[in-house]
Amino acid sequence: FLNQTEFSLFALEQFFRHLAKANLRLALCLDHFEHVLSSPTLATGDLFGPFRSISSRSGSLSLIVATQLRVAELNRQVRYLQPHGSPYFNTLAELRLGPLTMNEARTALSAAFAAAGVEEILAQTGRHPYLITLAIQASGLPSTQLVNAHFDQTARALGPLFQTLRLALSG
Repeated sequence: FLNQTEFSLFALEQFFRHLAKANLRLALCLDHFEHVLSSPTLATGDLFGPFRSISSRSGSLSLIVATQLRVAELNRQVRYLQPHGSPYFNTLAELRLGPLTMNEARTALSAAFAAAGVEEILAQTGRHPYLITLAIQASGLPSTQLVNAHFDQTARALGPLFQTLRLALSG
């Protein structure tokens, strides 16, 4: 099936069936998903329909969508694509990430700033991951510390689901 020269929904479904048989899972991570919705090329039922179907039925595709919009708003924005069916994004679980813990924020900032600078930035950012990222980027250092802190926060927020995802993704 990998030798097919044209893309087809059938070939895509077949690919994910093979992954499932091999106990493999593909995680498709889409950041800034609200930009996909504003693209006339990407914001189509031809894209959302198959991914929705395959991710909910195959067991071999996990969609991870990062956006500033709530799931209800995502559904509202694409309702015109399927006015009489189920919302495209009703299979997504919404997880809102808040500020980093004080320890996570300090750890992320300590690689780039002295202790006094860390406390000042904490006061100005409210421990918000995006604002802390901007501060670290302004320092000229890579934001690896922040990525690790954000990953830890996500793992805590997902709880037992995180362990399941980690095991599923590790194959």
